[in-house]
Amino acid sequence: FLMGQDGLAGIDVYDPKAQAPGGGRVGMSIDEINKAYAGKIKQVPNPTFEGAAFLEVPAPDGKDTQLTFETDALGNVTNWRIARKNALAHEESCTR
Repeated sequence: FLMGQDGLAGIDVYDPKAQAPGGGRVGMSIDEINKAYAGKIKQVPNPTFEGAAFLEVPAPDGKDTQLTFETDALGNVTNWRIARKNALAHEESCTR
């Protein structure tokens, strides 16, 4: 969990059984995430792990949250998080 001044700011999810809003899961490939969130993904290189990436999905209706999938160098989702925008940097997770 990531705690901010106003309480809970975000959560990290590592369980492949847990489904993110829109259908994404740990273990899915970048292609599968792109299909599930067609036209909504912004892919950002992970500065910490070569070949890894962050896949950002904007919140619906301009809400102040961000759904982010983190991938490994093979292009598979290792975790996903929902957090308030700008609550943490890409290279941080709620559990680090």
